[in-house]
Amino acid sequence: MFADAAGARLELAAALASGVPVVTAPDPRLDDLEGAILQAADLGEGAARALADAGLRRELRAHAREYCHENSWERVAQRHIALWAALEAT
Repeated sequence: MFADAAGARLELAAALASGVPVVTAPDPRLDDLEGAILQAADLGEGAARALADAGLRRELRAHAREYCHENSWERVAQRHIALWAALEAT
């Protein structure tokens, strides 16, 4: 298990960026990743499902790629700059 949530998110982001399907236990803190990860109560069954279903794997990869693109360091930096500019303008 991870020592903290930030470490877990970095590891999860690396897994998503790798292009392989990611299967996790259900966790409401991961709801923003719906479609990019497969949350399964039984991890073995979830992994088996991901291995058996090529369409599911394609869908998970596509959503993961989109998530990684939207949350790249460059885009996060742009959002922070925009936030600071908006705060400065008030």
